[in-house]
Amino acid sequence: MMLRRSLAAAAVAAALVLPASAPAQSPAVDRILPVPDLQLPARAGRSRQGVRCVTGEVNAGLAPVPPPSGSPAALSASGELPAVRDVPVAFHVVYSSKRGQQVGNLSQAQIEVQIQVLNDAYAGKGFSFHLSGVDRTQNNKWFTNCYSIGAEYEMKQALAVDPATTLNSYSCQPSQNILGYAYYPSSFPEDDYRHGIVLHHQSLPGGDFGAYSLGDTATHEVGHYLGLAHTFEGGCSLQGDFVDDTPAEQSPEYDCTAGRDSCPAPGLDPIHNYMDYSDDVCLTEFTPGQVVRMDDQVSTYHPTLGLPPPGCGDAVCDPGEACSCAADCGSPPTSESQCSDGIDNDCDGSVDCSDSNCSAAPTCSSCLGSGAGCSSGSQCCSGNCKGKPGSRTCN
Repeated sequence: MMLRRSLAAAAVAAALVLPASAPAQSPAVDRILPVPDLQLPARAGRSRQGVRCVTGEVNAGLAPVPPPSGSPAALSASGELPAVRDVPVAFHVVYSSKRGQQVGNLSQAQIEVQIQVLNDAYAGKGFSFHLSGVDRTQNNKWFTNCYSIGAEYEMKQALAVDPATTLNSYSCQPSQNILGYAYYPSSFPEDDYRHGIVLHHQSLPGGDFGAYSLGDTATHEVGHYLGLAHTFEGGCSLQGDFVDDTPAEQSPEYDCTAGRDSCPAPGLDPIHNYMDYSDDVCLTEFTPGQVVRMDDQVSTYHPTLGLPPPGCGDAVCDPGEACSCAADCGSPPTSESQCSDGIDNDCDGSVDCSDSNCSAAPTCSSCLGSGAGCSSGSQCCSGNCKGKPGSRTCN
């Protein structure tokens, strides 16, 4: 049986209303650890508990910021927002390493399947996603403390890629086996490094969280990132999740209970909605009203999301474009210089010496592996050259 939930429906309505005059402020104290609300599959004979989502906790106390000045439509060359925003995803794999054992270093295949899960869920909803880059960082502090404000902000400030146009996704191992969390688009200015989603590495396809390892934790957190609240927000109140066609729900549903009806208002509980708490296989839908809200929230607070970055169209695949500009990026490397430029030229998640198109290039004969000393990113087989001068290594 699932554990009973005393703090499952945290109040976040204040973070979803129209903009306030004051900008968002960081909480003065660290976050309180949430109460576990999931029973996860046992491992090594030991039971495990988890937490479905802490978006309510991380957004508590954040006042909505004013939207960017000017009309969102003015940001488009045609004068209209695109019908579908093709959102680049910068995936940041944060992992730990102790006594030679790595934990959380996701495979490229897991990440690619996760992107497909997102595209399946958001098909026809105004958003599509493509992987613009993958980086891997071994940092034990960030890995296990990514729910702590200090570690989270430090991690994101170091790794975030163009938050205004790009979805930054971070995988780590949050305290209490928290599956994930995100900030609303109204929580910070659209170019703030704190935007993005944080996922437990075991929640991705191939993880060991059983019914919670099919990838829909990311679907749920992206929903928050695009402006959706939980379907049970506000309980049976009329305000609820600010969407008219999601029936009121007194509390989250975890067990996919058919016919559940927890509020007197018309309609059965939306147990199949991605913004409820059912296990992944039970989550299958967004409502038309949620689609409208996502479009409205993103157009208002995050209008450049998914739009081509500055410099797109100059025939140069600049690192900042992260392959989100099809006109400049996306072709396999064809020259020795492209095999040592530190850019994922063909957008396959690999750079330089790790790219199959560069395997015969002279510069790859001395390609450096993870942990090797380096002086520039072009020396590393994958990832980046990081660290202080004198102790820089390939990550």
